[in-house]
Amino acid sequence: MIRSALAMICFLLLLSAPTTVAADGNEYLSRCNNVIRSMDDKSDTVDHGKIMSCLGFVQAFTQATIIFTNMGYELPVCLPTDGIVNSQAVRIFVGFMEDNPELLHLEEMFLLIAAFMTAFPCD
Repeated sequence: MIRSALAMICFLLLLSAPTTVAADGNEYLSRCNNVIRSMDDKSDTVDHGKIMSCLGFVQAFTQATIIFTNMGYELPVCLPTDGIVNSQAVRIFVGFMEDNPELLHLEEMFLLIAAFMTAFPCD
């Protein structure tokens, strides 16, 4: 129990380290919609900074989840054993935010964890 709690704390600290200022769901919905637009439309009118911010954030989460799971820690998210690609991960995050607009005032980390707990709950 203590090991799992410590793992979760380390997990959350690791994920929050790259950002200096927390952003809310409104900001990340804008950032990540740029990713989806660039995948779907192949548009040149996207903000590449927002794309990199979203992809980096989401990939850090999925990679940290894989690392901690492989180390034997119990996490509230159980990713598929065959992995997940960044485009799917971003669509899960955006879909959750679009389905729950009342939560967009919350920090991005909370929303990302909630999105993945909803999409990939552990049994």
